[in-house]
Amino acid sequence: MMEKRSVIVAVSEGLRNEEGAYLTDSLQNRVEDEFGHRILAGVSRFLEEILRQEIGCKVRSVELNLMQRCASHVASATDIQEAHTMGRESVRYALEGGSGEMACLRRVSNAPYASEVFFIPVDQVLNRVKQVPDEWINEEGNDITQEMMDYLIPLIQGEIPCAYENGVPVHFHLS
Repeated sequence: MMEKRSVIVAVSEGLRNEEGAYLTDSLQNRVEDEFGHRILAGVSRFLEEILRQEIGCKVRSVELNLMQRCASHVASATDIQEAHTMGRESVRYALEGGSGEMACLRRVSNAPYASEVFFIPVDQVLNRVKQVPDEWINEEGNDITQEMMDYLIPLIQGEIPCAYENGVPVHFHLS
């Protein structure tokens, strides 16, 4: 019987070394966006090269970013419903003269899950970063807590039948 040995590792682009520096700092020369936030990209390629050099094994890295975010055919029912609601409410807001504010979602109930759309002045959210709370990561730092799982589950629930037109998923129909 032939045995295959494979290892899959998932890491965050925000992975830091023992000194607290981002692993990608050496790759990006500490490049920042227009708001002064570090551009965190390439950690998988960085680690791939280390493994290839140090261990000499076959290594392949996959960076889940743009393609993952564009995969509307795997959007949850919650994703689609909230996108539809935010779009509808944003149009309504604009037609009523609203401007200079960003549409946001606020969770109003966990069981059953429910959210509402509200608007906030752009300058109150511009250049702000919301981090995953530290208490949602387990003590070992290698998994999430039940509290985070409870937060995430409603967001990924529900499948919707996906209609296609010319090979492209169609979720909304303008009428």
